[in-house]
Amino acid sequence: MTSSTSRKRSYNEAFLDFGFTVLNGKPQCVICNVTLSEESMKPNKLKRHLQTQHPECLTKPHEFFVEKLASLQKKNCA
Repeated sequence: MTSSTSRKRSYNEAFLDFGFTVLNGKPQCVICNVTLSEESMKPNKLKRHLQTQHPECLTKPHEFFVEKLASLQKKNCA
């Protein structure tokens, strides 16, 4: 018996270390503002986006991404 139950991924605060926040249940990059699919809310896929699209940010500290998130939220409110 096979069931087609799909597991919903939920946002984890540790995803900010990969440069991602959540927007309407989907991961959003705080650097380029790209929103990925819900299925992409896996650490390895988020890390791959960071490695391929933003390799200069791989060694950035957590505070860098916190600042990017704050500026993104400020821009979305305006």
